[in-house]
Amino acid sequence: MGQPEKNSFDREDLKGRISVVIPAKNEETTLCKVIQKASSFADEILVVDGHSTDKTREVASKLGVTVILDNGRGKGDGIKKGIKAATGDILVFIDADGSHLQISKP
Repeated sequence: MGQPEKNSFDREDLKGRISVVIPAKNEETTLCKVIQKASSFADEILVVDGHSTDKTREVASKLGVTVILDNGRGKGDGIKKGIKAATGDILVFIDADGSHLQISKP
């Protein structure tokens, strides 16, 4: 039998800069935890805001991550904006609702 699959990864396993793109809309209550988790392995974090009416942008800004306003055409468009803005060699996409908090190796 082989070894069990790891649920997480060591940053040292990956070569290159990691950019995390987080599309978000009205996620002020969950975004902080998601950013904190991503900061444990990311070299760059970008929150792509979908014209939130809550404090999503303010939460992200206070945590020192890059905040981008999308074109208002939905999540797919926000992801495209994140791809264009990211500077990393490896791109990781995480939903802002916290559903990806147990992050697996990309």
